[in-house]
Amino acid sequence: MTILGVLRSTYLYAALSIAGGAIAIALVALLSLALELAGLRALPVSDVSIRERVSVAVAILIFALPVGGIHLWLVARSLRDEPERTSGPSRSGHRRAAHPRAAARRLPWEGGMTARGPIS
Repeated sequence: MTILGVLRSTYLYAALSIAGGAIAIALVALLSLALELAGLRALPVSDVSIRERVSVAVAILIFALPVGGIHLWLVARSLRDEPERTSGPSRSGHRRAAHPRAAARRLPWEGGMTARGPIS
């Protein structure tokens, strides 16, 4: 992967993370408001009006959802279009190491290898 590819991936993941954080903040603000209106919140009610709080949360969602969606699509497309990122030696090594059957095959009592060679 070239330096431009690394920079592009870094930008895409950073933008996706920021959009995800903004979505989480907006959803927490709406949940907090709902709990406050239901009388289930122990903290005192904020002096900011309900309309302003809903407006800010909805505005954040209106901006963050499309931005996050576009960047998620770009990340998925880059993973699909660059097979070396999903099928390279490090990725296949990770798959082999993480798979339980592959790990069991490496154990001596499961038909793996010994210091003298394969178990017969």
